[in-house]
Amino acid sequence: MKAGRIVKISKQTTLVLSNDNLITFPFKSKHSLNDIIDENDNLLVKSYKSIDFKNALEKTNKKYLLIDKTKQFFKQQGFLEALTPKLKKLYLNERHIKKIKTRYGYLVPSFEIEHKKLLCLGFEKVFELNFAYRDDFEDKFHSKEFLMLEWYRAYAKPEDIFEDFKELCKFLNDSKDILELDSKHINLDRFEFFSYEELFLKYLGLDILHFFDKKKIISKYNLEANLTKSQVLDYLFATHIEKHLGNNCISIVYNFPDFTFLAKKEGKYAKRYEFYINGIEIANCYDEENDFLRLEKYFNKQTDPEFIDYMAFGMPKASGIALGFDRLLKLIM
Repeated sequence: MKAGRIVKISKQTTLVLSNDNLITFPFKSKHSLNDIIDENDNLLVKSYKSIDFKNALEKTNKKYLLIDKTKQFFKQQGFLEALTPKLKKLYLNERHIKKIKTRYGYLVPSFEIEHKKLLCLGFEKVFELNFAYRDDFEDKFHSKEFLMLEWYRAYAKPEDIFEDFKELCKFLNDSKDILELDSKHINLDRFEFFSYEELFLKYLGLDILHFFDKKKIISKYNLEANLTKSQVLDYLFATHIEKHLGNNCISIVYNFPDFTFLAKKEGKYAKRYEFYINGIEIANCYDEENDFLRLEKYFNKQTDPEFIDYMAFGMPKASGIALGFDRLLKLIM
């Protein structure tokens, strides 16, 4: 029996889409566009909304092609493709990440600790493209379930990860250096670097290191009075600074004043690097902390105990990155 979704109704015929083929039925259907009917005009499925199936098919095909190309990129460089657990009884207690807790444990917000266990076992290059979960508010760039791409290199510096990122972006952009977005032409073969502090001076005139008056800033920008300094800075950065980044090339922000305990330190700064393209934060890169005593003291067993055991065994110097793959797809597609 022939059946399909109605895409056009004429005076004497009905055009349906069936298994990617267009079929003409010799009658005017009594049903509506996007309903699914058979060759006798019997209603099989009532469509409650109009869907551009051709466009959806094209986007889905391209998405899976880019996923496949991403895996190809890393495998060509000798990376191990990891497959790690997505439900853990215990997970890292990090201040800036809100985890989703279920009756069976936590949905993992990152693959980081599992990848670091692999580095401890002797694997030198690992990557994973999979779903991750965070209890974030939802908008066009945030979702509770999202595709994350992470990769780690033993014996590497952040600069090695920078090059990986650049080459991956070009590879997914049909090997072209220029990413064309409306009127913008973004050079994927070039980086520009900004310290976190200089961006506040440049775009807001704020010296956040020496003259940060939280009360005055909260009043000026009409913010909630109980916000911490870190939350105020995050808000200002997201609403007033990010839009200026990555509009000509890849922007990398460094020298964050708030410490991330999974990143090494350099003086009073975390060795953490954020990547921006077209005003959108795409990824976070760390010079990874591998000092077992420091990690053990900070987490104080409030984490996966196996992770502490692995770190006690020893993790080599390494650098890694977590990349919001859905965000990158929005730019590349």
